[in-house]
Amino acid sequence: PEDVFDELEAQIASAEDIKFMSDLVKKGKEKLEEIKTRRKTRLWLDQGVAEHNREKLEWAVDSFGNLNMTKADDQKRYKDGKAELVRIGKEEKIIVELDDSLKQGGYIQIGDSIDFKTSANAVAKADNFGMLTPAGIVSLKKCRYFSNLRKAMTSAVGTKDKPAWNQVEECLQADSEYNALEEVQTAIHELAQQRSESDVDEKLQAAFKAYDQDTLAYQLEQARNFKMFGNPLYPIVEQAQERLDRIVEARRKLDEALKAVEQELLEIAVADAESFGYETEEVAEARNLRDTVGQINMESEQAKEILDTPYMQDVVARAEKVRLETETIKYLQGIIALSEEKLSQEQLRAATRIKDIGRKNRVTIKLKNLVIKRAPGMFGIKNFSRLRNAHGWAGLKLLTFNREKLEQGMMKHDKSVIHASLTELEKPHEKEARILFKTIQGFMGDRRYDYPELLADEILKKVHEPGNRPLMDEVYMQLIKQVTQNPSEQSRLKGWQLFRVCLECFPPQESENYVTLWLEKNAKPADLYVDIMHRTIFGDKKMRPLGRSEIQQVMEGKCLGDNAAFKTPRPFEKPVYVPRSWQEVVQSGGAGIDGGGGGGHAEQKVSNKDMYKQQVANGTQNTPGPPLPGLPPKNPEAADWGTAEHEGQIYYYNKVTGETTWDKPACLQ
Repeated sequence: PEDVFDELEAQIASAEDIKFMSDLVKKGKEKLEEIKTRRKTRLWLDQGVAEHNREKLEWAVDSFGNLNMTKADDQKRYKDGKAELVRIGKEEKIIVELDDSLKQGGYIQIGDSIDFKTSANAVAKADNFGMLTPAGIVSLKKCRYFSNLRKAMTSAVGTKDKPAWNQVEECLQADSEYNALEEVQTAIHELAQQRSESDVDEKLQAAFKAYDQDTLAYQLEQARNFKMFGNPLYPIVEQAQERLDRIVEARRKLDEALKAVEQELLEIAVADAESFGYETEEVAEARNLRDTVGQINMESEQAKEILDTPYMQDVVARAEKVRLETETIKYLQGIIALSEEKLSQEQLRAATRIKDIGRKNRVTIKLKNLVIKRAPGMFGIKNFSRLRNAHGWAGLKLLTFNREKLEQGMMKHDKSVIHASLTELEKPHEKEARILFKTIQGFMGDRRYDYPELLADEILKKVHEPGNRPLMDEVYMQLIKQVTQNPSEQSRLKGWQLFRVCLECFPPQESENYVTLWLEKNAKPADLYVDIMHRTIFGDKKMRPLGRSEIQQVMEGKCLGDNAAFKTPRPFEKPVYVPRSWQEVVQSGGAGIDGGGGGGHAEQKVSNKDMYKQQVANGTQNTPGPPLPGLPPKNPEAADWGTAEHEGQIYYYNKVTGETTWDKPACLQ
C-alpha cells in the first residue's frame, strides 16, 4: 500500500469530497493511517538516533512493535533505536553523577573545603563515555567548568600567588553562563578581593621602598578596608604602618629642629631619619643645618675663650644668618657691643688667661693708644709730670741775659749746655743728666768730640748702671729737645739715629705715653719708631747696653728684631665639628630613636665645649671628642624581625625578606 500512498490518499480525499462512504473507503482510510504511522516511526527512529532523543525513540520503538515492518532497513532502524535507548540510559546515569559531583566541594564561603577531584573524575568518566544528549552535553559542560574553577581556587585561595589567581580569572572568563550561581559569585568576589589586596600589597611595597608618606597613608587605609592587617600573607602592611609612623615622627622632629635651630634637636632629628634610611630634601636641609650649627657652636666656644674681634664677628654673623641663638652667641654679641676700650680690656683678660703673649702685647698696646686717643691733650710732652716747668727750669740758671728766651727754648734744639736736667731728678742724677746732654750733643755733632760715634755706647751704658733708670726718661726728653727745630739736617739725622739706638736698648719709663704721642706726630715713619719702642718694652730680651756692632746696624737703618712677632697673636686652628653617627646619638639618649628613650645614656653626651676642649688637649682641633661607649652586643638579625596578630594568634614576619612564621625565629630565642 505504501507504493500507492499518494494515489490512495487522493482517492480517499475525493470520496470525502462527495461524502461517499463505504467499507472499501473505510478500509482505505485505515490503510492510509497505517502508512502514515509507519513513515513517522521510521522518521523518529532515524531522528531519535541522530538526535539522541529518548522521547522519539521510545515512541518509535513502541510503535514499531505494533506494526508489521519486515523490511531489512526497518529492522535495522529498530535495532539501532533500541541500542541508542540503552546508551541514553547509561548517559543519564552519568548525568546524575555529574550533577551529584557539584552538590558538594564548592567554595561558597571562607573556610569551605574545596573538592575538585570528584567532579574531575565525573568529567573524565563522561568524556570517556561520550555525552551525546543535549542534557548530557549541558551537564558535562557545567561540571567541567566548575571542576576547572574548583581546581584553580584550590591553588589560589589563601595565597597571593598571581599565576594561580590568573588561572581563576581565566576560568571565570571562560563562560559567563554560570555567573549568577553562588559558587561563581564567591569566586568572583574572592578574585576581586585578591586583586585589590594584591594592588595594595604592590603599592605598599613600592611606597615602603620609596619612603612615600602619602602613598603609604592612602594604601594603609585601603588595607584597613580590605582587612589586610594581621593577615600573614601581607607582612608589608605592618611594616608599612611602622614605616609610616617613623616617617611622621621623623618629619615632626625635623620640623621642630629646623624651626628651633637647636643643635641637639637637629642631631636627634637627623639621627632618627638616618636610623631607618629616611632621606629627603628636608633631611638634607636638617643635616646641613646641624653641621653648620655644630661648627658655629664649637667655634663660638673658641671665640669666647680667645675674644678675637674678627673671629667673634664672623661667628656671630653666621649664627644670625641661620637664626642660631645660644648663651655663648649672646655672650659674644654682648662682647662685640662693648665700647672699644672695654672690649680691649676683656680681650686683655682673655689673652692673659690663655697665656697668649703676642695677643696680650697687641691688646695692651691698643689700650695704651686708646687712652692716648681719648685725651691726646693730656699726653703732650709739656704735660709729662716729671718734666720741669719751663719757667721753673729757666729760673734755675743763676745768670742769664734773656730768661724768657731760655724758658721758650727749654724743649728746642740748643748748642749750649743745659744748666739743669729737663726732668725732676734726685741730686746724684742731676749732674749725670747734664753730662748726658753734652754726650748727645757730641754724637749729633753739636759739640766737638774726637770719636763721636762712640758716644752712643757711653749713653747706653750710663742709663743701664744700677740706680740710673730715672735717667732713661731724661735721655728721651733731651733727644726730643735736640731734634725739635734743629736747623742742621746732619745734626737732626744723627739725633733720629740716636733716638732709634736708644729705643732698641731701653724704653721710656714714666714718659712712655708722652713719647708715643710725640713720635706719632714727629717721627718718620712714626710706626717704625713706635714699633721699635714697643718691641723693646714687650720683647723677651732683657734690657742691656747694645754692642758696637748692634749700634752700627741701627745706625745703618736696620732693626735688631722683628717688629711684628712680639705683638702677633699665637696662631689658632679652628675646631672642627664632627657629627656623631646615629648610633652614637642613640647611645647618648636621643629620645625616640630606634625605640630609645631619654635615659640610660644621657650622661654620655658630649657637648661642643667638651669636644672643643678635647681637641685642644689632643693638640689639634681636627680630632673628634672621646669615643662613646657602645651598646651591649646583640644578634644583628634580630632587628629584621617583627610581630603581628592574626585571628588572635601572634606570628613573626621578616621585614627584609617578607618571610612569615608562627614559630619564634632562632635569632629571637
